[in-house]
Amino acid sequence: MKKKALVNKEALVEALVEQEALVEGLVEQEALVEQEALVEQEALVEQEALVEQEALVEQEALVEQEALVEQEALVEQEGLVEQEALVEQEALVEQEALVEQEGLVEQEALVELSALRREKELLGLREKELLVLLGLCGASPEPGKAKNAGVGNRVRELLALGMSNKEIVGLVAQEYGNDRTTYACVAWYRNKLKG
Repeated sequence: MKKKALVNKEALVEALVEQEALVEGLVEQEALVEQEALVEQEALVEQEALVEQEALVEQEALVEQEALVEQEALVEQEGLVEQEALVEQEALVEQEALVEQEGLVEQEALVELSALRREKELLGLREKELLVLLGLCGASPEPGKAKNAGVGNRVRELLALGMSNKEIVGLVAQEYGNDRTTYACVAWYRNKLKG
């Protein structure tokens, strides 16, 4: 019996040792499982962090791209505004040139008209002289008077057109061939028109 009890005791000890070994194995296995779970969890956290970081990088890239697109649009718009301003400026310059050209043409036409009127007056005077020579008309007026006949009216016409004193003196000298009409004469007519 003692032997049996001893065998039973030994068997019990062995069973306990086996049980302890199993428990230790289970504890080790649980620790490994927990460690694997922690490693997997850390890997998932790292993966989520990487995904978030990639999403942030993509979002920053999109924001930068949108900013570039907006900047390009602004630059393009500024270019269009500058181009429109240049076109408007060119149109204004062309318009001013046309107005200036029209003014020159008008002035040339006035000079030509004045020359034609003077020529007509001279022809009328020549006709009177010829009629006097033929005895068909009375004597012509005094020589100084014929040369300046109509100068005052002509000066008034030119003043009404807005010409300067200098322009009028030059034109009268050209049309009437006299040098007696001066700046002072034109100024006198200008003051008379104002008063």
